[in-house]
Amino acid sequence: MLDDRALETVAALVTASLRNELQALSDALARAAASPTLTVEQVALRLGVSRSTVYAHWREWGGYKLGASERAPIRFDSATLPAASVARASRELPVARARTRTHRRRRRDLITDAPRLAGLVAEMG
Repeated sequence: MLDDRALETVAALVTASLRNELQALSDALARAAASPTLTVEQVALRLGVSRSTVYAHWREWGGYKLGASERAPIRFDSATLPAASVARASRELPVARARTRTHRRRRRDLITDAPRLAGLVAEMG
């Protein structure tokens, strides 16, 4: 069991920690109020680039998602955006793209190849 002195020490540590957390939240809210968030479209207009350029570079430009899903909206802090000249220069940089879809054979082609493949398997076996 804890004595009174240990309880006071724990209470003081918890209070200090909560005070620091509240101060950090207060500072973040003040920054958010001072510099409003921008949508992808607003950033594209402000920087003079296409929306696809903004989507390609949103992480570099300080964007953040409003959720965990892949399709969550992206927002930007207006204070952290790059200059328009930097943004226009970065659209000429190659952007690594994820491979989208692999080529698949049509069902009809698979069915018409089946007898030929069966013959090849019979010859080998």
